Amino acid sequence: MRHAVKSKIVKAYCLGKGSEMEQQLLQEGAMRKLEDGSYELFSREAVNGSGQIAHSGDYFKVDHVDGKNYPYPNAQEYFLKNHRHISGDEYMQNSSGDTVYAIWQDGDESCEEIRFLLDTGRLTISSDTPDKYYNAFLWGTLLSAGRDAVLVFYGVTRDSAGKITDIDFNLVSRQFFEENYVICGEE
Repeated sequence: MRHAVKSKIVKAYCLGKGSEMEQQLLQEGAMRKLEDGSYELFSREAVNGSGQIAHSGDYFKVDHVDGKNYPYPNAQEYFLKNHRHISGDEYMQNSSGDTVYAIWQDGDESCEEIRFLLDTGRLTISSDTPDKYYNAFLWGTLLSAGRDAVLVFYGVTRDSAGKITDIDFNLVSRQFFEENYVICGEE
């Protein structure tokens, strides 16, 4: 399996703080505040009519493509653990080698992690719909990504016998992956 690290300074915003970006995305409809106070964010992978669910205090980043904004959430605990505040809305992603992510994409050899996701139904592959090739229920909604997307593994939980019991992963569009990650090696 190959690995990658985050590669640069990013802009991020804390949900519920009323930043200009949050207000803009609410106006554009790229983000909605729900009755229970949570938020629905429409990332590039939220193509099935529902957005990703996040809460006040969580962070979001924005992917800008063809003049359109696509926010995607990061849980507060994860974000604060993996980013260092620089100033304003700029953060340095921990990329000095301490946060290395396993990655997988179409064409790579099958691996235990992919088999687990497919066997448990956490990931489905639909070869007849190229723009919705990968499908996964993440962040409270069904997300889809094209065949060229990259699966990024944030963590794999194993039992005492070494058997996978859970995987924290995400679907990352090819363009976003190339702009924000650097491949650093293979197992």
